[in-house]
Parts: sequence; C-alpha cells; structure tokens
Amino acid sequence: MPFGLQAFVGLGVRLRHWNAERSWPVFAILVAGFCVLFTAVLFWSRVVGSDQSGPLWSQSDRQYQAVSQALHDLGAGPQNRVLVNNPPGYYLASGSEALVIPDGDISTLLAVQNISSRFLVLEPNHVTGLNALYRHPGSLPGLIYLERVGETLIYIA
Repeated sequence: MPFGLQAFVGLGVRLRHWNAERSWPVFAILVAGFCVLFTAVLFWSRVVGSDQSGPLWSQSDRQYQAVSQALHDLGAGPQNRVLVNNPPGYYLASGSEALVIPDGDISTLLAVQNISSRFLVLEPNHVTGLNALYRHPGSLPGLIYLERVGETLIYIA
C-alpha cells in the first residue's frame, strides 16, 4: 500500500469518518487512472503530437532527409561520410554512412574529421565544445561553413 495514499485515506477516516475498507480501493483506482491518463497525455504530446510537417516521432527523420538532399546538392556522394549526432538515424533517413561527432572542442573535431569524413552536420543538440561553432556559423581554418538546413548547419573540411 503506497504510503502517501495510505496517509490520505487515514486522514479522511479521522477527519471525515470515511470507511477505510471502501475508501482505499476507490482512491487506488483513481490514482492508477490518473497515472494512465498522465502517461497517455505525455506520450501524445512528445511522441505522437504533430507540427506543421507531420508527427513529432518522425521529425528527425525528415530533418536528416532534408540534410541528405542538401549534401547531395552540394556534391556529396554516397562515398562521403558525414559526422552527425545520430549516425543510425541518419543512415535510416538517407541510406548514407555517418559517424558520430566526437565529444570535445573544435580541435578534436578537426582531428577526427580529417581522418574519417568530409562533411559535418551540426544540429541544435550538439556537444558542448562546439557551442561557438553552432551559435556563430562561419568558416574556420580547416572547416568551411556551407549552408543552413532548418536549424542544422552543414560544414565541409
């Protein structure tokens, strides 16, 4: 028996002269029902709900498809790997290989990018060390800013 619910029913028995055997099941069902309702509302608002372009659960898929199309328009081919936050998601959306952005700053990124990929896809949810690169897009030595697709920035090494 949950302590909070037990204390609430006990308070009702003392102050309002409730019957404890009848009150406990009623409030237990109400609490369980509230939990189910609360879970359904959260699930709907964060997973199923929609924005202008469709359901929220496919938002990153749509964004990665747009980024993949932009990269194709910029001359990237299937042989060009990109650095992204979610490589499996990028692969599912685009069919192209991707690697995860390393945790670190711009020097770490450049060291990894020079070895493994040509393009960087920098999303709003990025590693902390790349805050300046995301907030103030622009070219740096070894990294050229190409374009913005929605809230995502595309760079080339």
